[in-house]
Amino acid sequence: MIEANTTKRSWLWILVLAASVLVFVVAVAAMLFREGDSEEESIPRARVKQSSMTQREIQARLEKIKNTETPDPADVARATIEEHRERIESEPDNPERPALLQAMGNLYWHKLLDYENAAWCYEQIILNYPDWAGTSMVYGDLATCYEKMDDPQNAMRIYMEMMRVLPEDSQEYLYAKDKLKL
Repeated sequence: MIEANTTKRSWLWILVLAASVLVFVVAVAAMLFREGDSEEESIPRARVKQSSMTQREIQARLEKIKNTETPDPADVARATIEEHRERIESEPDNPERPALLQAMGNLYWHKLLDYENAAWCYEQIILNYPDWAGTSMVYGDLATCYEKMDDPQNAMRIYMEMMRVLPEDSQEYLYAKDKLKL
């Protein structure tokens, strides 16, 4: 009786093992077939279309593309500055004025390397919009412009102003403190 139960269990294990192997083989085969299908779907077949353009027309189009001038970044910066200036002058109550001044200052500084005009824009923000959310960041830009203009007195003035008006735990305050070596 014990031997009959052992034999039944052995056959049962063999049957389970055979079924497992069969399921595994079917799963692997299904994955392989799916991979083949997905590759075909993801890589579209090229369709060759006869061009109705002549070689001359293609050359003419290429020449036109080559001759198209890309605008000078400095000219684009100047045009943007002028747009901002006009907007500031025409809309005196516009709440975006400090942001427009900051954008002008950034364009003068980074695109035109005109530190004097950049500093003027930043000074206007500090003087006229001290409560604007971005004013604390403008201080550092203004001080850097003065440093680039080789004007250490004004740079020091701005760093001292930063320590006077900004919170002691702000990054800008700590930056000014470091610059002043305090």
